[in-house]
Amino acid sequence: MTEYRPGDRVALEYTGDPYTRLKPGDEGTVIRYDQFLMQLDISWDSGSMLSMLLWHGDRVRLTEKTGEPYYLPHEDCAKCSGIKPGTTCVEGPGQAHCHIGICRRKETGE
Repeated sequence: MTEYRPGDRVALEYTGDPYTRLKPGDEGTVIRYDQFLMQLDISWDSGSMLSMLLWHGDRVRLTEKTGEPYYLPHEDCAKCSGIKPGTTCVEGPGQAHCHIGICRRKETGE
């Protein structure tokens, strides 16, 4: 599965939205990616802000991977919620990914 980060560039391959003016090949910039919901928020070059519902069959192609990691405050980390302070949100060595970003606690020690 592709991991999208804010700033990445994508091109539309398919959307099931019958009302959009977007067409295959239109390009945009990733604003946010929620891996849990499989929803990709995109600022399209045409001015549209249509989100892609990847779980529903919408498809985009990554054209340029320029985005920086999206850091979450530790208290917003889905894997950390409910875990006692002092424990880590990762599930293995070197893994710091939460479902919508990277836990700042793992990266910075906050």
